[in-house]
Amino acid sequence: MDKGVLNYIRDLDISIKKKMFLIGKEAQINNPPSPLQVRIFMYLYSHKDLTISPKDLVRELHISKVAISEALTKMENNGNIIIKESKEDGRKKILTYTEQAIKRMDQMIISLETLNNELIKNISDEELNIFINVLKKMKENIKEEENV
Repeated sequence: MDKGVLNYIRDLDISIKKKMFLIGKEAQINNPPSPLQVRIFMYLYSHKDLTISPKDLVRELHISKVAISEALTKMENNGNIIIKESKEDGRKKILTYTEQAIKRMDQMIISLETLNNELIKNISDEELNIFINVLKKMKENIKEEENV
């Protein structure tokens, strides 16, 4: 068995991105969000009771400040988020999503559930648990190397 897992992971990542695009197109989602924008949406949505800043996204999503800034600019231009100054500190930016974004979020959740179900079809619970544990171990292996 070929142990070059990077190629398999990259190929799966590409296939997932293509499928996400197709699902968005089939659902007639205009201007579908990028994978990073989806992650940002999901983070904001799941933390809707908190005040979130771009710095929080950099820290929590482990994405560069530049990538977050570019994604947020596109999301703001598309009318999905509002970036405003904090009332406590004018230098700090606060993110809120719009009603349009909430509607898109509902569509994205359905699309992600569809994709997830397609990914795991014909895979037993045991196989899926093994796969997830292996992915977690790989992630830990990389973290160990980062700390050296």
